[in-house]
Amino acid sequence: MGGAESAERRRLTDAGYEFADQQEAMFGRLLRRRFLWFAWFVLVLALLTMSGNIVALFSGESERWTATGPRISWVLYLLTAAAGAGVLIWSIARVHNSRGEYRLVLATLDRVMVWLGGLELLGMVLFIESAERVLSNEAAAEEIRLLQQSESFAGFGGAFLIACLFLPWRFEDSARTLIKVLVWFIGFSVLYNWGEWGRMVMYPVLLLMLATPGLMIANWRYGKYQGRFDFELVSSGYRRMQQELVDARRLHDMLFPAAIEDGVASVVYRYEPMQQIGGDFVFVHRERRDDGGGAIVAVIIDVTGHGITAALAVNRLHGELEREIGMDPGLRPRR
Repeated sequence: MGGAESAERRRLTDAGYEFADQQEAMFGRLLRRRFLWFAWFVLVLALLTMSGNIVALFSGESERWTATGPRISWVLYLLTAAAGAGVLIWSIARVHNSRGEYRLVLATLDRVMVWLGGLELLGMVLFIESAERVLSNEAAAEEIRLLQQSESFAGFGGAFLIACLFLPWRFEDSARTLIKVLVWFIGFSVLYNWGEWGRMVMYPVLLLMLATPGLMIANWRYGKYQGRFDFELVSSGYRRMQQELVDARRLHDMLFPAAIEDGVASVVYRYEPMQQIGGDFVFVHRERRDDGGGAIVAVIIDVTGHGITAALAVNRLHGELEREIGMDPGLRPRR
């Protein structure tokens, strides 16, 4: 009894693993497609923004740039933005060349968001530090510091929100990625705004205000697709099971012997099964003799139960009867 229960438990466990693998494969294909949309969208947006900034930076519009920061600060910031574009290009190539493995795409997404957050933070630090060294006006440097912090915190929060709008991202995974970057930004806010408690709290809160709705939206989207995939898998499994039952019934019916209508005795029968294949079966064998005669052996089988299990038992008994007849063509029923 214990062995049967263990076998049944293993069978159910294997079926559960198979279901989970199929669901993960479906999520992998979906996440791959959505990630490529997101990465291309952000890359094109970043390239357009960089192009506009570069044109403005070197087109003689010096007033605009001296009002928001020295040229060297913008050059350093644009270099980090170019590095971010390189990260996006790398991620697009990596995910595009993959076969939609869920864990690979998820790991790539995590790396991209962490690296983009780190590059945004690095660009902000380079901008602020270079501006403070070039500008002699302390008030202007302070204004640039506040402006860059607001833009960088809001910029990454917006990028994270866009990612959540594009991707079916499970809450645990998206929150883990956000926490990694948030720790860096909190450390920067504490370092650059030490003593200014309002600013120290304001910038991380700004990032969270943008990112938190994204967490909720991505998790809702993940749950929606999970329900859809579960329904598709169960439906496809049910259709496959129905088709297997039809095929099994067809094979089961093909085992029935042809009617014998010539000779001294004839065997004619009518098989009317219920909806499922079952354990009702008839086996007929006519002995062939040179004088044209020969006994007819008819075996009626009724296996307890119905369905696939009973049909398998019938098929096994059918094979055993054929083996016995093959070994002894003159086999007779035992008295």
